Amino acid sequence: MSRVRESTVVEIRSVSCAELDAACDAFVAFDDHGGAMTDFLTKAFVEQSALSHVATWDKHYRAFDQLTLLPNCEHP
Repeated sequence: MSRVRESTVVEIRSVSCAELDAACDAFVAFDDHGGAMTDFLTKAFVEQSALSHVATWDKHYRAFDQLTLLPNCEHP
């Protein structure tokens, strides 16, 4: 964990109240996608951080068409 904390590439952040509220609202509104609360929390964080890309293999992010996903790998 010390490597992550000392990294110039990775930044560990706390989630703001606004991000948590947005995630809760979206989770309740879009509960038919099968996504987990963590998916909606990540979505809210990305949107409020003005990020445009997410690197993930998690298929649930396909439901968030506001984000541009990097091509994923199909694992066996």
